[in-house]
Amino acid sequence: DGSLKVMDFCMSSRQFKDLEWDGPQRETGTVNVYGDLEATTPEIMKGKHPSKASDIYAVGSALYEALAGKPPFERESDIQTVFAHLHDEPESFDERLEIPESLTEVVIKALAKEPEQRFESAAAMANALKNLHD
Repeated sequence: DGSLKVMDFCMSSRQFKDLEWDGPQRETGTVNVYGDLEATTPEIMKGKHPSKASDIYAVGSALYEALAGKPPFERESDIQTVFAHLHDEPESFDERLEIPESLTEVVIKALAKEPEQRFESAAAMANALKNLHD
């Protein structure tokens, strides 16, 4: 029917409810990362509990990868990938892809480092995407 269906959001916050969550270990400063490292949120990497904003980030990551053909923070090593999630901005889309600036803005907002800077809900993000089509 020509419609696009996203099947994998890596790890949604609902999946974390059954996991033991105790944050970073004081002795080592480590934290377990569940799911796909390329879509794991900065707050999870800092040892904070995932939230609905984490799901927005995962959707933004999936959208970026669908548009660019690669994850937003793909690096040579896992530690470089973690650093990129925490500190880097995603690379600009290739101009040849002709991705509208308004769509780029939605994706970049979903990938904001701070959860408060992302869309406040999935519905708000869906509305922003719907408005691109109208």
